[in-house]
Amino acid sequence: QLNKKDKVAIFMHKTPDADTIGSALGLAWYFQVKNNSECDIFYGGELSHPENKAMVNLLDLKFKKIEGFKEDGYDYSVCVDCTESNVGVDNLKVDSIIDHHNIEVDADEYDLLINEDVGSCCTLVYELISDTLDDINESDQQVPTAMLFGIIKDTRHLLSDNSTERDFAAYRALSKLGNKKKISDIQSYP
Repeated sequence: QLNKKDKVAIFMHKTPDADTIGSALGLAWYFQVKNNSECDIFYGGELSHPENKAMVNLLDLKFKKIEGFKEDGYDYSVCVDCTESNVGVDNLKVDSIIDHHNIEVDADEYDLLINEDVGSCCTLVYELISDTLDDINESDQQVPTAMLFGIIKDTRHLLSDNSTERDFAAYRALSKLGNKKKISDIQSYP
């Protein structure tokens, strides 16, 4: 359970991919809607893949570079689709981790640790925030669109060996909320 916090820092890994971006957006949306929190999403490296750049451009997403992060300015911090070791900051300590990769950390060090074997981190975030998604309106549509695209990319259209029934369920639910035209535009962006 994620508690109410005033200001939240969400960290993506150094070169955020669609799954990381979708997970961070979903979590930020949850904090903003459920807890009325201010959220900043940080990354340390580059948006290098053309589809990731297209996703950021077409969905009009805004993130902050990790160099601007000041730990004392936040009440709560979360890593999505990564751990502190691959964010790009030395000695970073976060409150929670949500990741679908096999990570080795001490669960007692975190308020919340979700580390489960599914095809996409967006699936884990979807399961965490699904009770709030009824509040999605057209102006928020970039959130389920980004999460849906994250699942599509990390599971290779649900065809990868690591795709699970949980990924299929999240995909079905998010496909009712996301903008499929935008996903098509992202994939065919010049």
